[in-house]
Amino acid sequence: MKRILLLLALTASLAAAQQPTYDFRSVSWGASVAQVKSAETAEKWDETDLRGRHIVGYKDVVGDLDCTLMYFFVADQLVRAQYVFDEKHVDHGAFVDDFHKIKNILIDKYGQPSADLTRWKNNLYHDHPDKWGQAVAAGHLNLGALWETTRSEIMLGLTGDNFEIKHMLVYRTKDLRHLEDDLDKAATDKKF
Repeated sequence: MKRILLLLALTASLAAAQQPTYDFRSVSWGASVAQVKSAETAEKWDETDLRGRHIVGYKDVVGDLDCTLMYFFVADQLVRAQYVFDEKHVDHGAFVDDFHKIKNILIDKYGQPSADLTRWKNNLYHDHPDKWGQAVAAGHLNLGALWETTRSEIMLGLTGDNFEIKHMLVYRTKDLRHLEDDLDKAATDKKF
């Protein structure tokens, strides 16, 4: 009986060890463009090179929200991925609802955020939560949250200006972050 239990425990342990762990969707940081393209099932939208980064974009639906999914590569290594939510709403408050919907999904997966941001630039609507969507659209209020795993930083943000609202979710590698940082530093250094 002990042998059977030991064999079952060993089999379960081996099965768990063989399960791939992914950093974002079904890929890991450092994956090549070809690896990401073969793993991604969303509808491909665009592909371009911009400031030393190769970007592959897809259209998808996440949390029942339409979005553009973008993978960012430096030196053929995945370093960042992000969702830009494309939902259009007449009522600006619906954007705040969308933000909280995605935030709650992330809380279910990663736990409470390590940072939860409500940043007011103008307090006009501060005491009127029913007007917070208007505050975001006017650029008076930014909402954000941050999670960290052993290998990733995950940032959710809702910002606005001139009645244009941006709702984004960004995943970024910790280990390969220097690749993007080096690109940005080199671009800045060229200007001085």
